[in-house]
Amino acid sequence: MIHFKNHILRSDLKWVCFNFTKNNFESSKIAFWASGSLQIAQNPRFYGKKRGDRNEDDALIKVTMGRRKEAQTALLEYLHSTRSIQFLDAENMSRNSPRFLENILKKFSDDENIGKSIMRFLRYHPINEFEPFFESIGLSPSEYSSFLPRNVFFLNDDKLLLENYYVLCNYGIARNKIGKIYKEAMEVFRDDCGILKTKLKSLEELGFDKSTVSNIVVSNPNLLLENIHRNFLIAVEKLKTLCIECGWIEENLLKDPKLAVEGNS
Repeated sequence: MIHFKNHILRSDLKWVCFNFTKNNFESSKIAFWASGSLQIAQNPRFYGKKRGDRNEDDALIKVTMGRRKEAQTALLEYLHSTRSIQFLDAENMSRNSPRFLENILKKFSDDENIGKSIMRFLRYHPINEFEPFFESIGLSPSEYSSFLPRNVFFLNDDKLLLENYYVLCNYGIARNKIGKIYKEAMEVFRDDCGILKTKLKSLEELGFDKSTVSNIVVSNPNLLLENIHRNFLIAVEKLKTLCIECGWIEENLLKDPKLAVEGNS
């Protein structure tokens, strides 16, 4: 029976242009002895430091963390109070854009008052706000560099991007997962936000709950693209007429992405 269901699922998704991404988790590299027992890699050998050296290292870490925290506070203040970005967004950007902050910190000496120096710097040198935004939603600089809009530096100027971003946030999708959706289905963020809401709702109407919809969408953002989305709805409805439940479909789609990938062959 299980093999029969798998055959049906493969057949009915054959024509669905639906690219499921590979498992988000990197496969673990585990070595085994010839006998089959697990081989534990030994840690590299470390040599102890003198107490004075350790104290200096600890002090340096505290200074670095202190500078970073001051930089985060200054960036939050700038984004929220000066640029009128919503507080939760400004906070997320300031806390989750370490590479962006590091580049700012490099502009100042260690003995400067970082908070005041950064505020003064930002007042006269407006930043490209899309850089900390994209980093805060899970994209690295190398990933988002091609996404930076031309001639637009202020986040609030891209209304469609923010509206669709809020749809996903309010739906319960973690902010640091939205970058993956943007990277793989950027067109979704160019549509009216009502379209995205409708697509998410249509997945619920198939019988999936919100948590399941979130998992499927994050696993395969392409599902939100118009043609793929429409064909997927048709395919799932067809499977349901064969008394195949959504829970089984969800389990197998997430467990075996090839069931959907084969739709492109």
